[in-house]
Amino acid sequence: MRPWFAPLTTRQAHISELVAVGLTNTEIARHLGISIRTTDAHVMSIFNKLDLHRRKQLAEWVIRSRPSYVSRR
Repeated sequence: MRPWFAPLTTRQAHISELVAVGLTNTEIARHLGISIRTTDAHVMSIFNKLDLHRRKQLAEWVIRSRPSYVSRR
C-alpha cells in the first residue's frame, strides 16, 4: 500500500503539512532546524512533483490526500 503522501518523500510530506497549516518557508526552516534555502528547494520540488503552482493548491492537496488531516486554523 502506498503512503498518503506518494509521490513525495517523508520530509517533503512533513513540509507539505507545515505549508498546509499556514507556515511560511522561514517559519518552516526555523521549526525544522534547516536553512531557508533548503526549505525553498523542498517546496519547489513538491510543487514540481505534484504539478502545483500555489501554496493554497498544496494545502488543498494535503487535505484531500491525508485521511486524518485536521486544519489548525
